[in-house]
Amino acid sequence: MDSSALLQEFYEGEVLDRDTYAALASIEKRPKLKELFGKLSKVEEKHAGIWSKLIESAGLKPRPPK
Repeated sequence: MDSSALLQEFYEGEVLDRDTYAALASIEKRPKLKELFGKLSKVEEKHAGIWSKLIESAGLKPRPPK
């Protein structure tokens, strides 16, 4: 696997994790867990941003997850 594919794979993982935590937050009834899932979603969004910038610095464009 080349480095650009690896960067993309890491980016996709963070986006999927972000979406998973956001979905969990949207259905969670317990306030503390709802808040925790929301925070985790935001953390994963920051991680995705880091990978996105690395992909762009390699002259590529991040692709949405499959």
